Amino acid sequence: MQYLFCAWAKLEKKLKQAKYILLCLDFDGTLTPIKPKPALAKLGAERRLLLAGLVGSRDCLVAIISGRSLKDLKSKISLNGLVLAGNHGLEISYGKKKFIYPQAKRYVLEISR
Repeated sequence: MQYLFCAWAKLEKKLKQAKYILLCLDFDGTLTPIKPKPALAKLGAERRLLLAGLVGSRDCLVAIISGRSLKDLKSKISLNGLVLAGNHGLEISYGKKKFIYPQAKRYVLEISR
């Protein structure tokens, strides 16, 4: 695997030529630093502003994918226009649409224990 910034010139050219971009990011460790307790992780103002600018773009869709629950992820980000995927994609929301992987519904009680 090549380090991103060693290949940036080539990647930048491809990005500029793209008609549409899907940008998928992780929350913990990518948008926020890893914390000793997950509850301490917060999205900084600068990154929130960058995300808001990307969300406002007509040629870019931004998805945040996390091992956190969708509810927790929403409370940490609280920014409209993002695709949010909690529990590694078992629950997904975009706008007013929400998806929960059907088989995961059967195990909610078991998982919560």
